[in-house]
Amino acid sequence: MASETSFDESEALILYHQHKTDTEIAKGVGSLTTTIKNWRKRRGLPNISPNARPTCVGKKKVQYPGETGGVDYRKALTKEQAR
Repeated sequence: MASETSFDESEALILYHQHKTDTEIAKGVGSLTTTIKNWRKRRGLPNISPNARPTCVGKKKVQYPGETGGVDYRKALTKEQAR
């Protein structure tokens, strides 16, 4: 016997694939966070933590010109020249 859920599972899956957290999914489908957590675990879906979201991926270390082969003006000018 398949268990029935009290929320729209297709909407929950859409939100999950948009990298929403359990809390965000719960708000989106009008359910409790624990209900979404249990639903996700039953389906073998890993937890989406805020730090694992794609928005955190794309951030890269700032590279200064000297690190990329250009002139690093922080080192090229003396203090007097920089004024």
